[in-house]
Amino acid sequence: MMGNWQRFIILTSMILLASTNISSETIRNKASARFDSINWTDNEDYIPQEELPAISIPGGDETFPVLDASAENGIMAIFPEIDQLGILDYTGIDGALLQVLNTLIAQITDKNLEATICNPERAFIVPLTNFRLARLPTAERAFMSRPQQYSENEFITKIRIEYTIEYEKKFLLIQAATIKKQDAWKINEIVFDGASYADITQQN
Repeated sequence: MMGNWQRFIILTSMILLASTNISSETIRNKASARFDSINWTDNEDYIPQEELPAISIPGGDETFPVLDASAENGIMAIFPEIDQLGILDYTGIDGALLQVLNTLIAQITDKNLEATICNPERAFIVPLTNFRLARLPTAERAFMSRPQQYSENEFITKIRIEYTIEYEKKFLLIQAATIKKQDAWKINEIVFDGASYADITQQN
């Protein structure tokens, strides 16, 4: 005869099995009802990935996709763009000219323009520029536009100097003219934008 302990074990197992079936059925029904209530549509923006041609490597059974170059030289040129300056693409610009402009930017951010990079025939550029730079706060960073040819031996370049004044971002625009004299590039003129210069110096 079956003892009371055996009857208890069998009864408990039957209850647990029934509970599991009910619970699983309930979860399944809820999930089905949930997903059936959603209106499923195709994403028109989705473009399925095309299978790339593959090549086999000798000595093994692996295949590797063939990646085509997006340009003739295999390199896609991507240049940053800065407000007021445009795209910062210096491709094809004389390296000596860029070096003088980079030196000019470094000296402007240090607030100390030196005569060595300036046209000696325009001696007023250095003291006048340094006087104006002395009123400016410490610069955070600077960018320059692509130099635009103004005449056969002269280029115009815009420079954007950025500052933070009382937790507010400010910028100063400067236009620099460079001229080639005796096979050397020199700064021939520096023009400060009046509006941005006044905005910065009045708060400094």
